[in-house]
Formats: sequence, C-alpha cells, structure tokens
Amino acid sequence: MNNRIAFALPVYNGARFVRNALLSLLDQAEVTDVYIYDNGPDEQNYLAIQDLIRERVFYHRNENNIGYVGNINKCLNLALKGYDYIGILHHDDFHLPGSIQGFFDAIKQHPNAGLITCSVAQANTTGELTQPAFCELNYLSSGPEAVRYCWSIFCSAAIYRSDAIKEVGMLSDNYPYSADVEHFARIGSKFDIVKVPGVFIASRLHEDNYRYETWAKSDFPLSFLSMLERIEELKGVPRCAVRQIALTENASLFGSVCTYLLLKGKISAAARLGSLFHFKDFNLKLLKGFVRGIRAELKILWRTRT
Repeated sequence: MNNRIAFALPVYNGARFVRNALLSLLDQAEVTDVYIYDNGPDEQNYLAIQDLIRERVFYHRNENNIGYVGNINKCLNLALKGYDYIGILHHDDFHLPGSIQGFFDAIKQHPNAGLITCSVAQANTTGELTQPAFCELNYLSSGPEAVRYCWSIFCSAAIYRSDAIKEVGMLSDNYPYSADVEHFARIGSKFDIVKVPGVFIASRLHEDNYRYETWAKSDFPLSFLSMLERIEELKGVPRCAVRQIALTENASLFGSVCTYLLLKGKISAAARLGSLFHFKDFNLKLLKGFVRGIRAELKILWRTRT
C-alpha cells in the first residue's frame, strides 16, 4: 500500500455516534491518519472520543460554526498536506469490517480515478444493518455519463483523489443544500468516477436526520434548480435531461420528504418541493420511486410510534 490516505470526520452535535464512527476506522489495521473537525457548540463531541485521541489521530475544534460546507472543505483541504487520497466519514455513519482494504484494492485497479465510491447499507440507531444497500449498481463513468450517477454517491462512501480536488476545487457555498452532488459532478467532468462492488459503509438512519428540515427551507427549490443548471454547464447535457435524471434518481427521497412535510403540517414547504416537478417529467420509474419514498417514510413513522 503505497498510497497515503487520510480519513476525516466532520462532526456537529455528534456525541451520540462519533465514537462508533471513529472506532470503525481505528479498528482496521490499514488506517493511519485520522482527523476530527469538530464544528459543535460545546465539548460533548470531544468528551465522547477524548480517550481515542492519540498518535496519528488529530482533533481540531473550530472556533466558530463554519457550516456544513465549510467543515467538509476543511476535510478536503487535507489534499494539500501530501496525502494521495482523502476519505470523509460523517459522525453518524461507520465503516464496515474490511472496508479499507476494499478501497485500497479499488485504488490499485483504478489509479487514475478522481473518486471511488461503493454501495451503502442502512443502519438503525444501534448500528444494526436494516437494509443491505441503497444502490447496488457498479459503474465507471465520466463526462456526461457521470450526471446519472453523481446523485447516488454518499459523501461518507467517497474516497477522493487529491489530484482531483486540486483540479476542481472545494465544495461551493452557492449550493448549500446540494454542494456535495455538484462537487461530484465537477469531479466527473474531469476524472473517472468508479463505483466498486461491495458494501463498505453503513449510513445510520435516526431522528436527527430530519432535524434541520432542509427541504422545508423557502429557498430550497431555487437552490436545487440552480445546481442543476450548473451541472448542465459542466456536462454539456441539455437541461431537461439533467433535470429528468435528477428527479428520477432522487424520486424516493422526494417522496419520503414530501410525506414527512405533509405529516408535519408543512403544506407550503411540500408544495414548494413539489413545484420542482413538471407534468412532462413524470414516467413510470419516477412514480415508482416516489411511491417507495412514501412507503419508507410511513414505515419509519410507524416504527417510531410503536
């Protein structure tokens, strides 16, 4: 293993899960350097992991809340510190056993890829896996083709090649709700994006996922559409095609979120989100995905009440 990889944990109010996330890395022999960037308002995150901070485990607490995009960019800035690859792990997600070796094997097979990702399992608050993978499709894509796949990449499942970050830059504050998707598209416009077989990461589903109600923000639809237009410029793909791909690939998410907003009585927010769809956008795949999202949200609601 000649390639140097640094892993970074961006943390915000993550005391409940961050220890498990960090241990999922430290328990694997291939992991060397791990950085924790704490964006929380107090010392709770630090207290949860203080006994794990040792040689080659670096902790930094931001003086002020620099936001999601700012903290992710701090993680990506490790690309300028001599590492060949950067992996990001959100505080409520965790690596599965053997994941690091799996990523190293993928790097060997695809040394020129700008980003390597994998399938992601879903876990509950205790860490028990509840779904094997969100997306089992494997692919090698770049240029216009990457538009279709950048929607299914989870930030915690992305290994960034440092040269790609240096080439395309950091996440943009212009797209606060979709900055990672736009960044993946930028990488795909210059480099291959590889999704390898295997499930290496688990994403934890819990009530805090909805705390900030991103989709209820009044400027979310406009920001989302602006991001689509930006990707259109990168790829040279007609905007209608970008929009159709975006809505289809995210249909289950939209169905889940719309259901959540309606159940919370946020009718205007649900209407704004629905305004992203045009009648001509609908097809069978989109409709099926939307219904899957509704059913998933109702199941979550039922589980939390019983």
